[in-house]
Amino acid sequence: MKSVLGVFRRKPLMLLFFCLSLSALAASLWFNRLPEEIKEQLGVLGQMWTNQPEYGMKADKEAVYSVFLRRAEQATVIWLAGMTPCSLAVLCAASSAAGFSMAAVLSVLTAETGLFALPLFLLSLFPQWIFYAPVAAVLFRWGLKEEKKVRTAAGLILLSFLAAGAVSEVWLSPRWISWVGTFIFH
Repeated sequence: MKSVLGVFRRKPLMLLFFCLSLSALAASLWFNRLPEEIKEQLGVLGQMWTNQPEYGMKADKEAVYSVFLRRAEQATVIWLAGMTPCSLAVLCAASSAAGFSMAAVLSVLTAETGLFALPLFLLSLFPQWIFYAPVAAVLFRWGLKEEKKVRTAAGLILLSFLAAGAVSEVWLSPRWISWVGTFIFH
């Protein structure tokens, strides 16, 4: 009988997916056990979809810069984690954090919008994840390689993708959400 860890060593993406799924389950269970008062306070994301005129976001250069810096910091942490000898464990922690975060947001949306939660969640990710998904995939791929190299040109290309993702997150995403929300809720 093959060892479970042996399978994960040969196919590390299975372990990353397992960590993501397990943390998503934990977040869903955590949210369902919260008191109702806290669930109502966390319902801002669902209100963003259902109350379009009341929700506004100021899109300016400072907001784009702020979002870009946060995403660049996150990418740098994942890149640095991938350069360590224990990169698989650190990348599992990163995928667990992502799974917990996504499941918490999805749980809040479910509490506010019901059956519309999953489509609305996926629609809210749309514009910026065109740029962020390739960056995450490349960083995780680099982190799982045996040889650890600094790739300057590729890093600059990834930073340009992060900048494009930040612009779409600040400027396109609110307009996209508003446009889709008018069709669904009005």
